[in-house]
Amino acid sequence: MHTVCLDLYINAFAVPISAIPFYLDSLFQPPAWFCQYQPLYVQIVYQVEMYAATILALHRLIATVSPRLFACLTTTRAMFWMNAIPWMVAFVNNLLLAIGQTGYGLVNNSLGGACMYSLSKKGVNFAMAYTVIGIYIPTAVMGLSYGLFLLTTRIHNSGPQRSSRIRRRRLELSRTMLILFVWHCVSLQPVSIMVAVFPQIYRTNLELQLTFRFLANSCSAINPVFCWCSSKLFQDGTVAVSVAWQDACVARNRSERSGRSQHQERQLQAS
Repeated sequence: MHTVCLDLYINAFAVPISAIPFYLDSLFQPPAWFCQYQPLYVQIVYQVEMYAATILALHRLIATVSPRLFACLTTTRAMFWMNAIPWMVAFVNNLLLAIGQTGYGLVNNSLGGACMYSLSKKGVNFAMAYTVIGIYIPTAVMGLSYGLFLLTTRIHNSGPQRSSRIRRRRLELSRTMLILFVWHCVSLQPVSIMVAVFPQIYRTNLELQLTFRFLANSCSAINPVFCWCSSKLFQDGTVAVSVAWQDACVARNRSERSGRSQHQERQLQAS
């Protein structure tokens, strides 16, 4: 639920805030705070989503490897910290980017309306640390966790039919999670690598900027598509939600019609 809410925020707010000024070009002149503090309301959510997905991967791995330890992770306190830790790490990382005198941060692009990364010589080390903490570490842990999850599921000894169904569901879940992990790498890693390692090339190449912005901005929007295509459970859940929503709408329409009919009857009786 946490990652779903983050995806909704990214699609509804973070992507328009970062993408629309880029296409408006010089027609949009943002205030001074718009770019400087953008890490605290745009970039931070991407890093929170990365760490939340990483904790979800560890959660699934522990559930497979150690059910006893997994029981400890289902308490209210454990769930609170699993949701809070991504925000704590991302907040500190992006707060330094927004207000720290590090030589690396977001500034207004004088040639257009969008924000761009500014990197000086003294900011190279911070830029690398920012990228490693925000992108590389959670990506590595997530990939390792899902790889081990898939491996332990595949080498599990054969059992009764019920266990076989459980293993098939775990394999389906691990396949879906691995597909999402690969999509995360393809959509979010290139722009981070270019900004941190090749900032001059990225800043002067409009085609690269458009391509990598499209990938990064469409990451959260395409996640449900991959889930739908790779998971029968996701398809069944989507159908069940759609049917329940349709039934609720039909019931509400019937109730409204019944209410109107009773109101008309009362008016006729009164007249």
